[in-house]
Amino acid sequence: MSLSRGKLGRTADIPEDELPELVRQATALSLLYIQILVIDIYNPEITISMPFKDALREVSDGTVIDLEVTPGSKHTCIPSGYNPWRKRIEIKLSQAAQKGKANEQLIERLAILFDIPNSSVNIISGTKNSQKSVLLKAVEIDVAVSVLEKRIK
Repeated sequence: MSLSRGKLGRTADIPEDELPELVRQATALSLLYIQILVIDIYNPEITISMPFKDALREVSDGTVIDLEVTPGSKHTCIPSGYNPWRKRIEIKLSQAAQKGKANEQLIERLAILFDIPNSSVNIISGTKNSQKSVLLKAVEIDVAVSVLEKRIK
């Protein structure tokens, strides 16, 4: 049997006894991809498992988390998902993005989540953008990962 990738793609001869294994693997990957994309919209906590650790990095005075924030949502949800293409943890906030209210809510909620004072949460980039980077002062990356893993199922 011969498989081809497009007009200019390569052609591979695959023995017929190996084809069912390839189909099984492709099906498993497709189901995994579907499972990753499906979020239970009725549950405020996310029900997917993603390599969200790509959105965190350790710096000298704490941990930076890259976020994709959606203000003006019906419910506040931290985290609400993970964007693997942008490598950002998604967050939904109920406050509108007007006069810094969504940023205030973000700081308050992250402070509560990580059990730190509001003054230890700083938006270091994206104050007027949905893509934000937030510094959690004096929070080690292992602690941040642990806290987020409890929220991300």
